[in-house]
Amino acid sequence: THYLLFQTAYSATTSTADKNILKILKYFEQQKVISKYPFAYGSYVADLKTIKNITLYNEYCIKILENLDGDMMKNLIENFPLHSEEKMLTEGPASQVSCDPEYVLSLLHHVLGSGEVEVRTILSHPISKVMLLALSSYDEVTRRVAYICLDKTSRMIEEEKFKEKSMCSYLFGMIENSITLVEERLPHLSTYFLGIMLHTLFTPHKHIYQNICHFLLQRPVFDFHDVPMFYSMFCSSTLHYKQDQNWLLEILCLAVRDEIDYKILSRRHVLPHCFSQMHCPDLDKHSLKLIHKLFRRVFSIKSAKVQKDLAESGITAIE
Repeated sequence: THYLLFQTAYSATTSTADKNILKILKYFEQQKVISKYPFAYGSYVADLKTIKNITLYNEYCIKILENLDGDMMKNLIENFPLHSEEKMLTEGPASQVSCDPEYVLSLLHHVLGSGEVEVRTILSHPISKVMLLALSSYDEVTRRVAYICLDKTSRMIEEEKFKEKSMCSYLFGMIENSITLVEERLPHLSTYFLGIMLHTLFTPHKHIYQNICHFLLQRPVFDFHDVPMFYSMFCSSTLHYKQDQNWLLEILCLAVRDEIDYKILSRRHVLPHCFSQMHCPDLDKHSLKLIHKLFRRVFSIKSAKVQKDLAESGITAIE
């Protein structure tokens, strides 16, 4: 009875209250008090009385997945915790709380294992971005779950029929062919780009769709030590050149998180390119704002090596 009370109070978020409730629920489980339907929470718990068998429960889990709060999922994707003990960057105001990454990954693992969800539902849902971002986690357990989900999703793509199957299959095959170590930790920058690319495959009406398909089909493997599409988008000569450049900058502002991401930027001389772009007469205010945001993101990296490198390069602050 007490377990159900706490399960009803839980909201599967990164709020302090939910973290404390989760600790209590884990304590119950250590005492062998385990819920028959662990993925139900909040108002969903009241509906459990109508569930008569595991098939109905699996269908209910799919419903829970589809109804995950969009804003909180967006916060999770934009600030995915790379370390298990890391606090969400947005933790604070209630409006900026995100979904709990452990809960989201566990729910995805269960739903994929049930075999009762269409793979297109997973691929087009923000949860697929979380799965890819989890490959950049420094926590081995998180990465292991993500790789299991990645493998299950890849097999489901080959077994099912849907409109975007060929490109999704190619993308997942590219990811698998690019991984050289068991449960390898991928750069956050790369996994963030992969999530963007995957979801773009479901929006062929956007002009960026052709650019991404062209990029993917040009190569059999994905270079995890490069900035995808940097020169083609940042130095675009198309009629949509400003849109292309801003698309890339917006991604980089969220994709750069640690020293490894910084090294990838350095390999392509991204910061010097951005710095020189700031002095172009035709640079619009939005692009300038994004460049400033990218520099602030880089300056916030807690690494003595990165800070030293920035100081030696002469780029120590952008007003």
